[in-house]
Amino acid sequence: MNKIKIKFMPTYAKVALVALSLIMIALDAEIEHDPTAAAKIMLAVVMLLFAAGLISMFFSRTVVEFGEGSVIKCRWLFVRWNIDLDKVDSVMYKLQSHKGKGGVSYSFDLLFYGCYANPKRAKKLAETLDYRTAEHCIQHRYEEVELMELYRYIENNYYDKAKGKV
Repeated sequence: MNKIKIKFMPTYAKVALVALSLIMIALDAEIEHDPTAAAKIMLAVVMLLFAAGLISMFFSRTVVEFGEGSVIKCRWLFVRWNIDLDKVDSVMYKLQSHKGKGGVSYSFDLLFYGCYANPKRAKKLAETLDYRTAEHCIQHRYEEVELMELYRYIENNYYDKAKGKV
């Protein structure tokens, strides 16, 4: 069984962080109006959970296991999910740049399309890349990209599903 580790945080974990931040704002507003000990304790607990989530976001990696059968097993912290290649119609990859206030960041996205053609419904694994690695990808040199190892496995064993670059 092959195992790779990528810089990827599932979408629902990001949603949980946003929800925790909204709860913190609501609790802070509640404490300003009625400073009870219970509200302060709840705010402290939510703040600790939020801090733990931020630390996890930066330091935890998603472990992807493949090579035994058609199931790709993914794990981020205590969250697990599977991608069954028998239920996937096609697999494509793309290099994306994301512009933000802090500059440009890059990601290598592996998209798993099911029996629907809507690209928004595709399952996705993405790896965050540094500038140098992204520059190599632009030159079609993917040896530093961990997810490309998974794509090469799919290309060799499920060649009818590997569709290449988007």
